[in-house]
Amino acid sequence: MKVLWWILNIIPIPFLHCYYLYELHLNRGNDELFRDAYFFFVLFVGILSMKVKLPWIFGIAILSTLISFILAALFVPNDADWFKPFDRNIGVVIDAAIFYIGQLMVRTFIKAIIGLTKFIRRLADV
Repeated sequence: MKVLWWILNIIPIPFLHCYYLYELHLNRGNDELFRDAYFFFVLFVGILSMKVKLPWIFGIAILSTLISFILAALFVPNDADWFKPFDRNIGVVIDAAIFYIGQLMVRTFIKAIIGLTKFIRRLADV
């Protein structure tokens, strides 16, 4: 499970998200399907992160954000109309922050539910 989490977090999702949305912007497309997939990906990776220690999560988040930052500089033009009021680089950082905060929220929520379930079971045994 940890290996799958590592593999899924090495993928530069913040870059892919910005790149895909920028291409949709150019082609005037609809992002409903991608938004749903993005949400479920955050949910899935957040569940996988339950067994991973927090320093590793922050470390891989920084690494993936740096990779996304470099890829965005190479492949996404700094279009002032699309990235208003920020520029492309800030857009990638904000996207990465949303992605990893979402993972941490899912991780915290699932751990709280598991802890509450264990607590209720102990109360029932008494």
